[in-house]
Amino acid sequence: MKMRTITIAVLALAIFGLSGCGNNQLKEDVAPLGAAMCKFIEIQNNLRAANEEGDSLNIHKYEAEKHQITVEMTILNKEFQDKYGDKISDQEFGKKFKKEMNKALIDCPHLSVEDRERMEAELNE
Repeated sequence: MKMRTITIAVLALAIFGLSGCGNNQLKEDVAPLGAAMCKFIEIQNNLRAANEEGDSLNIHKYEAEKHQITVEMTILNKEFQDKYGDKISDQEFGKKFKKEMNKALIDCPHLSVEDRERMEAELNE
């Protein structure tokens, strides 16, 4: 009887622990995507400003940075798809992903006011 109780307790802890680890793992996997997206937004903003100023030197600099971050984001997205490929089309996973991405991006200083407000509203739903 005592062994059965211990076995049930261990199984319950394992299930609880694994379900919690999955959320933490998703958060850890989304964090670099969010950081790269924030960097991309920064570069886009800088590129837009350089275009408005007609600053050809900085335009070339930011275009090179944009290309580099695009390559990095492509690699990160490929790794994410390889890891979560079977779950990507699942609506529940999509909701969890979007929530984690919003959390990762919400503190990005380069977000527009509108995007930040939208993300905060989605997090509060």
